[in-house]
Amino acid sequence: MKQYINELQPGVKVNSVFALAKKQLIPFRDPSKGKFLSLVIADKTGQIEAKLWDGAEEIAAGLAEEDLIQVEGAVSEYRGSNQITIEKVSPAAAGKWQPEDFLPAGKDKQLLLDELRQLVASLNNEHLKTLLANWFSDKDFLQQYLTCPAAKKVHHACIGGLAEHSLEVCSYAVQVAKNYSKINRDVVLVGALLHDIGKIMEYRYQTSIAVTDSGKLFGHPVLGWDMIAERIGMQPDFPAPLADHLKHIILTHHGQLEWGAPVLPQTPEAMTVFYCDLLSGRIRQVFDIIQQDEDDELWTRYDRLISRAIYRGYKED
Repeated sequence: MKQYINELQPGVKVNSVFALAKKQLIPFRDPSKGKFLSLVIADKTGQIEAKLWDGAEEIAAGLAEEDLIQVEGAVSEYRGSNQITIEKVSPAAAGKWQPEDFLPAGKDKQLLLDELRQLVASLNNEHLKTLLANWFSDKDFLQQYLTCPAAKKVHHACIGGLAEHSLEVCSYAVQVAKNYSKINRDVVLVGALLHDIGKIMEYRYQTSIAVTDSGKLFGHPVLGWDMIAERIGMQPDFPAPLADHLKHIILTHHGQLEWGAPVLPQTPEAMTVFYCDLLSGRIRQVFDIIQQDEDDELWTRYDRLISRAIYRGYKED
């Protein structure tokens, strides 16, 4: 049975599988004693430090970050935090565990799928409707779309985060299109659904969310551009101007050059996707900060990414 980190208290015996988030060999103060092994292990409920004092160098050679490991030991308190003193640690058997055991999960996949299908059905442009219908009929791709996180840490950093975030962007974009009749609703919706599609190639997320080599080399806007260009190439009758418009949205959805956009958004639809994307990400950030800050203070901790603390005093109003 899986033991979860948020359930571990001082005195508890541990014998369970965790994701290895960080591994470090650290010299003892007395160099003649060699090194001890310091680990950060994780599951969907959080992280905890774990220490192995004997035989560290030999055992460390058999462990790799992002792998699953079987940990046996006991929990104690050290300087106000819980940590595990390891008695035994080894690689865990593969194939038995799912990413959902080690990473937080977002909304129910079936709810996300139902919403996705409704949006595809609402499209009027047959070229765009065919593009999405064919792409999402690929079971492997659909599973990736519904499982992939939207980020490592900043927002929607969970299983299903990509779909949840993309559908949020769609919901905001629908409202914008209602207020501005000259905006092409179908282009905005498809752009919103696919704006982060490159994250399927940018992230790996079996035990932790990490960036792939392709993600580091190119970034998800370029990876997404390639993916969409390939799919559009499977529809010989797809209009070139429509293809260019959609690919422009993918490349520009970060909105500003300093935020990673290769070019600036230059159509109303591209501007709409950018601002709706920003809104979804920022609001989720705020609520994640509130949730992660466990004390009862009216103000959360200062968050450097948004350059402020969040006031929680109005939540019961």
